[in-house]
Formats: sequence, structure tokens, C-alpha cells
Amino acid sequence: MNDSQRPTKTQTPDPTTRMDIEISAAIEDALLKNPDKAVYVQGQPQYVVIGAQLYEYLRECELKVAYLECKADIEAGRFVRESVSEHLARVTGST
Repeated sequence: MNDSQRPTKTQTPDPTTRMDIEISAAIEDALLKNPDKAVYVQGQPQYVVIGAQLYEYLRECELKVAYLECKADIEAGRFVRESVSEHLARVTGST
């Protein structure tokens, strides 16, 4: 939230803004204690909240794994060299 969105002392924030502020504060507080926090719905973990820095790190790890898997496939010869029309025919099952 930037300063223009923050309510001043003379303004009363609308209920949605107030709820956003309360939720953000609760998330920040939870993430200070742990790098991730599960959100439970009816006693079962439904969501996991993580900070943006951890999210970016995990996303980078996923991309590195995908790159290494692709590289291994190429080195093992598990790829097809074909034209665009041949590729479309193969993946759509058309002739």
C-alpha cells in the first residue's frame, strides 16, 4: 500500500481497506515467525503463504530444474526435430 492509499488520521478507511490492512498485518506477523504459513480450512491445510523473496527463489529453482531436465533430454536424444506444420499435426493428432 502506498502513502496515497493509506487513510489519514481524519479519514476512516472503508471496510475493505481496513480488512486488507488487518490481513496484511497478520500475514507479516506470521511470516516473521516462519518463512511460510499454512492457512487451514475446516482443519485441513488449504493454502500456503510465503514471502515474495522466498517465492522468487522457489520459482528460480523450478526454472533451473526445468532447464536441467530439458538439457538432459536433449543430451539423451529425447527430442523431435520437425517443422511447425509437422509439430501441429503430431500434437493435434491430425494428418
